[in-house]
Amino acid sequence: MPEDDDEQERVELLAEFDIDDGQEEKAARHHVRWRAWPRAHVPLLLLFFPLSAVLVFFLLRPAAPKDVDSDGTRFKLGQWKGRHDQPATREFFWTVRSQEGAPAAARKPILSVNGLSPGPTIEANSHDRIIVHVTNGLEDDATSIHWHGLYQKGTNHYDGTQGITQCGIPPGETLVYNFTLDGWTGTTWWHSHTDTQHTDGLYGAIVVHDAKENVPSYDGDDLVLLLSDLYNTWSPLLAAAYLSNKDVEVAPEPVPDASVINGVGQFSSCWSVPEEDRTECETRSQDPKFFTNDLEPSKTYRLRLINAGSHASIWFSVDGHTLTVVEVDGTPVEPQRVSSLLIHVAQRYSVLLTTDRTSSTSNGPQEFNIRSRLDKGMFAYENMALNPLALGKVRYEAPPFAAADITPSEFAISLDPSTLVPADALDAPVTADALVHTKFSIQRIYTHEWRSFFDYMSWEALPEGQASMIADIANAAEGEGLFELPGDQLVASFDMVKVVDIAIDNLDDGDHPFHIHGYKPWIVSEGPGRYVPGRSVVNTTNPMRRDTFFIPAFHYAVIRIVADLPGYWAVHCHLTWHMIAGGLFQIATLPSRLNQTELPEDIVRHCAMARGGI
Repeated sequence: MPEDDDEQERVELLAEFDIDDGQEEKAARHHVRWRAWPRAHVPLLLLFFPLSAVLVFFLLRPAAPKDVDSDGTRFKLGQWKGRHDQPATREFFWTVRSQEGAPAAARKPILSVNGLSPGPTIEANSHDRIIVHVTNGLEDDATSIHWHGLYQKGTNHYDGTQGITQCGIPPGETLVYNFTLDGWTGTTWWHSHTDTQHTDGLYGAIVVHDAKENVPSYDGDDLVLLLSDLYNTWSPLLAAAYLSNKDVEVAPEPVPDASVINGVGQFSSCWSVPEEDRTECETRSQDPKFFTNDLEPSKTYRLRLINAGSHASIWFSVDGHTLTVVEVDGTPVEPQRVSSLLIHVAQRYSVLLTTDRTSSTSNGPQEFNIRSRLDKGMFAYENMALNPLALGKVRYEAPPFAAADITPSEFAISLDPSTLVPADALDAPVTADALVHTKFSIQRIYTHEWRSFFDYMSWEALPEGQASMIADIANAAEGEGLFELPGDQLVASFDMVKVVDIAIDNLDDGDHPFHIHGYKPWIVSEGPGRYVPGRSVVNTTNPMRRDTFFIPAFHYAVIRIVADLPGYWAVHCHLTWHMIAGGLFQIATLPSRLNQTELPEDIVRHCAMARGGI
């Protein structure tokens, strides 16, 4: 992995400050308003100028006058006592609002739930019912919440994908998401599936326990670590600029400004923020905050790692400690010991960390750096303000006689995802009944703007007040297979339970993480070039199962599912900028059975409101 030595040295010097988690913020609060374009993005702005008048509207929008909460203690979940309990109903009441905060020193707009960003963690058992009352407290924008990786058996309408399974929750309205976990176990997350809202902080963790989960025992707590890239600029501005660019030969996806761990990072390029905020940024950057956990020595903890970012893959490590990988996207795996691992956007890993290090100093609490470094190789241009490294800390009483701060050397013992083996063996069906073979690319259209494509279709959400599942758009198709339907909708429709292979050829020169909703597929084939049915190697013997799979540039992957869940399920690139540019298609499975499910009244009413009918 390439290293920026000067940048690393600068950030590591910051890490030598002794920061008390409860220390008061020194900077005075500014009145809240939406930000001007930070100077780090001036070159990008020039590329995209002029923008449409809609950006002027965005610039003038108000926000709530309260800083977002950044308390980190809530991510230490403790030991779950109820894993042997009978299935229960767990109910939550959330309000989505716009606020401001300074996750990494620079003040920026944030979308929060109940004043939290990242939002509340849902913790439950594998057969519990989850009820979440989501109230949209935004002034003008609809919102939605997607429950990443969960099956939604019989509740496709609660998958939370605006434009596909719902029309969005209008401002001032509430939708009650009500679903069961159906045996799903492990680490996942929830996030907005409306436009780029999750880029501005509208996401959180989901931790699901099961007494029979096949992972090694551990006597310490569960720790949630939401790792993310961070943009100091409000994401709708970045999205509008990216989608309207006509002037460069390479699609210039917005480059982040920083990396954060549980919403906390270190940023010192205060020259890049608006002048009126510069003093506050400088004050904060001179007194940096770190996500810190106090642990007990000689215990084993489970770190639940989630890449909740928008664009960057993230290298993760803890100084001086070996990590044991035990779970991937809800699938327990045969344990592997590594010093670091690369986590692509939307992927999750559970690793065990044992507090067994010693120290060269006297007895007393020792600190070890948690490192979350953005993979800069994914970026199309250089952001001079970027700090790619976020530091956190684990602290415990370490006996003397060894160095406390051991930096990984080029992440030498990194995880090789191709070696992952599910701990609970489950073979894939030997043959498939149908094949959906698509080609993913990023191309310039006739207006010279950049769009993402599956085959020749660049997805766009249906007009306001419409959604694929509610309109049952697959009715327009005759028979089964892959159809290009009106409204830029690419839909693979299967009205009988079948084993389906979904093959994606990545024709782009960049790497991409792809996610399928509703299923945890087998990855039966992957390799360089394009998939060739009958010639490419297919493995059906206990292949890896995960809902978010990674395809390098000019490679392919084939996933296999048993298409038995009635509904419309999105398949998309999980890089935010590529998805909003059209990188999505849908699988409609058993659509004729959807009319057997009565849609919740609020979902129908919200669609009518969006159409102006109420």
